[in-house]
Amino acid sequence: MELKADLHIHTCYSTKDAETKPEELVKRARELGLDVIGVTDHGTTKGALDTQRAARGRPLVLIGQEVRTKQGEIIVFGPRLDIEQKLDLLETCRIAKKLGGFIIIPHPFDSLRQGVCSRIKDIKKYIDAVEVYNPRSVFNYFNKKAKTFASKNNLPGVAGTDAHFPEELGSTATLIKAKKPTLEEIFKAIKNKQTSIVIKKQSRFSKLRICLRRVSKKF
Repeated sequence: MELKADLHIHTCYSTKDAETKPEELVKRARELGLDVIGVTDHGTTKGALDTQRAARGRPLVLIGQEVRTKQGEIIVFGPRLDIEQKLDLLETCRIAKKLGGFIIIPHPFDSLRQGVCSRIKDIKKYIDAVEVYNPRSVFNYFNKKAKTFASKNNLPGVAGTDAHFPEELGSTATLIKAKKPTLEEIFKAIKNKQTSIVIKKQSRFSKLRICLRRVSKKF
């Protein structure tokens, strides 16, 4: 079966820069036909847990968190407790793995947005997948570099919208060929590279509206 997934989404629990409520996220995900959503708020799983309760299995919610380390950000799926922020990158990966975490490296080469950049080589053995497309990256060069790294190092590539507002959802998705719609089978399929990426180009008006939302959120 092929599952349509967005593996990088923020809710209002990412308090500094997002405002999507769990109920809004579930509604929008259903409208878009998403089978799987990965909720990855900054430093907390509370948004993911609330979204899971709101979704009631439709769509399937992956419990995640975007963890900021001293050398950049990583996404960890699985653990329900919040992983400590701003630790050393390598130490954070070790902690995540001890907790049974599935690690995806978001926007790895985006130096403008907390990418781990060159330090990705130090944590290669801990990586389960690389985010090879993130529509929020200002320069597509960052995405191309991530895709090249994943290919050269035989690592699975995935994508996520990194949505902070409801209207950002739907611009990209990862199609996952899993045997069953379960967490275990989804992560297994990603590890086995049973994925493909779908990108939907946004209109200039849509991009402008989203940019204005980001600016207004900061002020």
